[in-house]
Amino acid sequence: MNPRPACLDCPSDKWTRGTGASTCEDLCASTDCSPTQQCRLEAPCDRTSGNCLAYPNAPDNVACTTDANTAGSCKSGSCVELCGPGEGGANCTACGLGYYSAGGSLVNPTPDCTSCPTLKTTSGTGSTTSLSCSVNICAAGKGGSSCAPCAMGFYSPGGSKTSPKTACVACASGKTTTGLGGTSSNACSVNICSAGTGGSTCSPCAQGFYSTGGTISNPKPQCVACQSGKTTSGTGGSSAASCSVTICAPGKALTGGVCTNCPLGYYSVGGSITSPGAVCSACPSGFSTGVTGSTSKAACVVPVCPAGKGGPQCAPCVAGYYQPSAGTVDNPNPSCLQCDAGTTSLTAGAASCIEDLCVTQPCGGDTCKSPGKCTQTSPTSRTCAAKVNQADGSNCTVSVSGFGSVSGSCQAGRCDLCFGKTCSNGGATCRNAGTCDAATGQCGSPVVADDGNTCTINNKAGSCQSGNCVQICSSGSGGPNCISCPKGFFSVGGNPFLPTPDCKQCPAGKTTSGIKATTSANCSVPICSAGYGGTTCTICPQGFYSTGGSATTPNPTCTQCPSGKTTSVTGSTSSGKCNVAVCKAGTGGSTCSICVAGYYSTGGTLTNPTAACTQCPSKKTLNNATASTASTACAPVSG
Repeated sequence: MNPRPACLDCPSDKWTRGTGASTCEDLCASTDCSPTQQCRLEAPCDRTSGNCLAYPNAPDNVACTTDANTAGSCKSGSCVELCGPGEGGANCTACGLGYYSAGGSLVNPTPDCTSCPTLKTTSGTGSTTSLSCSVNICAAGKGGSSCAPCAMGFYSPGGSKTSPKTACVACASGKTTTGLGGTSSNACSVNICSAGTGGSTCSPCAQGFYSTGGTISNPKPQCVACQSGKTTSGTGGSSAASCSVTICAPGKALTGGVCTNCPLGYYSVGGSITSPGAVCSACPSGFSTGVTGSTSKAACVVPVCPAGKGGPQCAPCVAGYYQPSAGTVDNPNPSCLQCDAGTTSLTAGAASCIEDLCVTQPCGGDTCKSPGKCTQTSPTSRTCAAKVNQADGSNCTVSVSGFGSVSGSCQAGRCDLCFGKTCSNGGATCRNAGTCDAATGQCGSPVVADDGNTCTINNKAGSCQSGNCVQICSSGSGGPNCISCPKGFFSVGGNPFLPTPDCKQCPAGKTTSGIKATTSANCSVPICSAGYGGTTCTICPQGFYSTGGSATTPNPTCTQCPSGKTTSVTGSTSSGKCNVAVCKAGTGGSTCSICVAGYYSTGGTLTNPTAACTQCPSKKTLNNATASTASTACAPVSG
């Protein structure tokens, strides 16, 4: 026997309960080290004490169930909830607008929500797939339900995920954009002309023009000309009602606020848009007009008779007649007046009468017991013819100075030296036989017939004028040679006292339909004013102009502006008004800019020269082409 045996080692799976043990035991045989919580593995048992060691974590991504009885995934020893479709983030909240999530997995239980592609968003929250990103976000410069380009005068910075279809914002008052698709308020850089201004610099409208102001689509309109015959009281007219001032027509002038005809002896060329109230100008000294309302100095052709002359030709008053006063512009040709009884005038062209000595101091009787003829030789003296035998039919002889003894016949108590004697006119037209001088018994020279006596010249009717036979113009002709009146003139014809009158001009704004017009009633054809044309003198439409008619061409056709040009208004008066460019096909807007992709233009017209580019119909585009000229270029959008 061995009194001091050595201590033995226990087997590997055994241990003693203390010192001095005589046996080895399996201390873990009765120990349960099963895990007490999810996502932990069974703990190892300490064979030296029989106690369970720490519980190790289960491998990550092992499926588990959370305390809320929802599916989970083991993560570092804890059960983490799996986010459902449309959820994301640590707290598995619903994905916001513009985001989506298919939900969590064991590997990634709480994924973040995924953002939709650029310019795309969802119609609501909690979206589960990228297919939900079907809502278009309007790009900058577009807005509204169809994301159309913002109109002129509006802008848009674009939509967002939460507000994809924002409306375009109007520019501040008095501002607009240069075209479509403004992206910010900085695009509102164009000033809109206020009422009364126009043009590229918004200058005040000139007198005779007006503007109601610009709009967002036409910010700088041209000032509009007032209707024919009207103007404004100054610059800056703001509406058609500003054209309230009447422009006096040729032949008229402003009197008491009303345009009235110029009186005889005056004329007026008419007013203008800057000087509407014309004045009547006096004819040159010694001349007047034939009618009131004369339109030019050329109408001053009627002579004003001086004292001692009268009638249409201002002929000197014959002996026994007088005219004490000169004519006036409203009575240029007064008639000669016959001297009163007891007075006379000795020479032609007398302005007054003198005492008739043969009446106040008659000759006494002598031979034939009858006084001889009294002849006044000056204002203060007179002569008496020799007295003659009183027995009718008796021969008598009178001694006449310069002629010797002249035989006569007693007639009514005097010796009539001319009794039974016939004088001749010498065969001359417009001459009367010379009278026999009772004082001398001699025939005087043939004398000029009275003006106005009828005669025949070249087998045509004529009138005696100062001893000559002058042809009487027929109706529709006039002047010294009786020429046919041209268009715009008329003549009723001559008369014995005025055989060759000038053709008279029609009133302003009127003409005749042809030559040889006979009365003012033939002046029935209106002459178109500048800016008007055609048989009815209608206002020239936009894109046409007319300089107005004339007496020979009263109704000209309005002329179309050159290709690519038009006018800003109707009623244009010259080619210089064709100053507005017409946009070519493929361009549009106030600056005729090239149409962008998705838009087209067939070009402007005479009445809409700067038409805006037209957007292609829905679901069609121009495949990024610019300057397209027709809707046929709008191809369907692929996909």
